[in-house]
Amino acid sequence: MDNAIEAMNGLDIENRKISLGIYNYEKNLVIYSKNFYIEDKTKTNFFGTSKQDSRFHGYGLEIIKDITEKYNGQISIEHGGGVFEIVIMLPV
Repeated sequence: MDNAIEAMNGLDIENRKISLGIYNYEKNLVIYSKNFYIEDKTKTNFFGTSKQDSRFHGYGLEIIKDITEKYNGQISIEHGGGVFEIVIMLPV
């Protein structure tokens, strides 16, 4: 959530929104998040950190992927056009 909030800095107030959902679907726990961001076409690695001390940043999505796989879940991450969306499904 910190990254979603930070990504919205500089956006118009009407685009500073985070959609978050947690629900049960066909015996799966589904976690959904969507937020807007300012697209940087010069950035070559979308998932890398832009923070100065990169030794301690940039691991969040990798950790989420690892946890999802550990519990036999599925993850979908999509980004583009100024929209970032992640959906995680974990069997219950």
